[in-house]
Amino acid sequence: MATYVPVPWVSPLLYAAVLVGGLYYTVAGLAPGPGPPLWRPAGFAAGLAALAALETVERRTAPVRACLPMLARAGLIAGVVALDESGLAQALFVLLPFTAYFVYGRGLALALAALCVAGLLTGYVLTEPGWHRDVERLSDLLMRCAGLVLALSMAAVAVGEQRGRRALERYAAQVAELSAAAERNRLARDIHDSLAHHLTAVSVQLQIASEFRVLQPDSAQRAVDEARLSVKRALGDVRQSVRDCGTRSRTGR
Repeated sequence: MATYVPVPWVSPLLYAAVLVGGLYYTVAGLAPGPGPPLWRPAGFAAGLAALAALETVERRTAPVRACLPMLARAGLIAGVVALDESGLAQALFVLLPFTAYFVYGRGLALALAALCVAGLLTGYVLTEPGWHRDVERLSDLLMRCAGLVLALSMAAVAVGEQRGRRALERYAAQVAELSAAAERNRLARDIHDSLAHHLTAVSVQLQIASEFRVLQPDSAQRAVDEARLSVKRALGDVRQSVRDCGTRSRTGR
């Protein structure tokens, strides 16, 4: 399948929002207990910077259908989530199915979305036995599902727009090719008609010159002169047709 280009502003905007929210959570001391060691927010910020750098590299190079960029993004996101005290970084997981939709298609994107939800549920089951009665946990699950749905919907719209634009470019190229072929056929027809007329006249004049060159030299000479004039007219018509064709090509008519 064709590879499409992800919406360029979505990932950087989400990275920036998570960075600001996570750092504010740490600086404002919103976490219960003593503040985290300095290396933790530093690693959190470094992980987000690495994700932004990965996005930049992928945009500047031709998109490839390879597992390495997706695995690198998943690993970096997992590291950022582990270092984040606020829990906001979990929103970054929506970027995995979002990006996969453009590169691998809808099937793998839906599978990754299901894995994201399954991973969240597994974490709740293993760490919080009563999560299904916790309003906060149920709200987090609902928001995660809503975020995945919105991300996949945005990806589907963007892929559809890119697919339509590529189809339009192909149609435009086909129309241009057909127009060029039609112009070539018209030029060939014009040249054929013009040359056929003048060559017929030349043939008649040369026949007259051949028959009267002894008995009526003057008539024969006039016939030769007329034949030369017909040749000049034929060359002029051909040149004019070629010039008209070039003018129409430059003006797009």
